[in-house]
Amino acid sequence: MPFKIENSKVSKIYLIGKEIRERELNSKDIFLKLNQGVNRVKNPEIEEFIKNIDFEERHFSYPPNNGLFPLRKVINEEFFDGKADSEDIVISPGSVGALDMIFQLLDIDNFYIPTFFWGPYKIMSDRRGLNCKYYDGFIENLDSRDGIIICDPNNPTGEKLDDDKLYEWIKILDSKGVIIIFDSPYRRLFTDRSDTFFQKLSKLENVVIVESFSKSLSLPGGRIGFIHSTNKPFTKEISSRFLYSCGGVSTFAQVIVENLLSNPLGIEKIKEFKKNTTSHIKKNLSWLYDNGLIERSIYKRRPEGLFAIVNRSERDLMKNFIGAVELPFFTEVKEYKEKYANCSRICVSVDHGEFVRYLERVL
Repeated sequence: MPFKIENSKVSKIYLIGKEIRERELNSKDIFLKLNQGVNRVKNPEIEEFIKNIDFEERHFSYPPNNGLFPLRKVINEEFFDGKADSEDIVISPGSVGALDMIFQLLDIDNFYIPTFFWGPYKIMSDRRGLNCKYYDGFIENLDSRDGIIICDPNNPTGEKLDDDKLYEWIKILDSKGVIIIFDSPYRRLFTDRSDTFFQKLSKLENVVIVESFSKSLSLPGGRIGFIHSTNKPFTKEISSRFLYSCGGVSTFAQVIVENLLSNPLGIEKIKEFKKNTTSHIKKNLSWLYDNGLIERSIYKRRPEGLFAIVNRSERDLMKNFIGAVELPFFTEVKEYKEKYANCSRICVSVDHGEFVRYLERVL
């Protein structure tokens, strides 16, 4: 049949997950699934809360292109202290859908991604014909024909940059007309509305903020996030494209997120979830350091995010029923592919006791 088949590359993260599902299905083996960036400590207890949400008749209709206004208003208050323009906020189908649509719209000569990057950055960039280059550190020799994506805390390493230095760097790039995509789906898990970083970024002309509720609200299945940009033609175009690519974002997901961010009970449930989850993350990172499993050579600063790099191969971890993804998948630099061939990325957002019980097997 005359279809345009591009043989699009499938992320190894997905393939590892598929392998684990098949192995569990065909045996009694139970894996500790650290191959995906999913919070596995304990989900927020919101079942009863959701049952009490008053879904109105309008919520059963098609959503507006740019998302429900009450949710955009709440996002403005939660992330930008009410000082942004709610019309600059577009509700998106999670980070992946948002990033792929942004990549389609980029009209640039070079697109810079981190030396160690989330695999789909490269896959989506290639599909959209972007000329990828790689950076490490605070590069500044870019101009208005360049774009850059910043992931902080980093995926796959979990390393967090100093906020003051990060903001000053972004300001320099912005002043040069560089398009900056700030992709930070893990930050909000560790902060709350007192964090003013997004508020400062929202005032920069060339910054596009991409945010997801998969981590901070533990709603990966909701496929919902948002984009912020002060470029009105851009937000208008991307809103229209969301209409034709996915028909807009689920109204039910939007109403749930709105209530979790604004209802006092929802706010309290998410606060408890964050406190519990980040406590286990910190314990797990400390345990990795104490037991010599962290690949120290890769870090300038101690990891703070959802992931860490360990000095054990994907094969060794999988052999011990620990889901992981080899670090070479997350870089295109040949030197690093060779140097870190026996290192892996693991998610550290899991119950500490279970984490130790499995990881002790590879000591």
